[in-house]
Amino acid sequence: VKSTLKLFINEILTNGVKNVEEDWVEFYNNETEPVDMTGYKIYDDGGVKKTYIFPEGTTIASGGYLVFYTDEVFGFGLGKGGDELTLLNPEDEQVDYVIIPALGESETYGRSSDGADSWSIFTTSSQGISNSNGTIKP
Repeated sequence: VKSTLKLFINEILTNGVKNVEEDWVEFYNNETEPVDMTGYKIYDDGGVKKTYIFPEGTTIASGGYLVFYTDEVFGFGLGKGGDELTLLNPEDEQVDYVIIPALGESETYGRSSDGADSWSIFTTSSQGISNSNGTIKP
């Protein structure tokens, strides 16, 4: 079952500069109200198959962005050779899903515009802000 909530996995870094950039995932709320993410889950469908459950009080503002450093917060990293992520609500309904391709160093994979169906590889990230601020790889 897929949720109708307009909450998106919006941009991802899986291959940051070693010891400088940590893997991260950005979420975008395209709803007109804040979304309480308490009990939501991010599931790594790739080789590791791990799940992180968002703690109580995790909220994303209307039109807002929320970035999590995966190793530090989720307790698992993302595969730089490609990975898959699923965002589930507390009822285990799929909110969003993405297949992440292999990325070059410091490249991110993000929606071509915030909340769009199409994805692009970015050579300049837009961590925590609109993807319109990033540079799409030609």
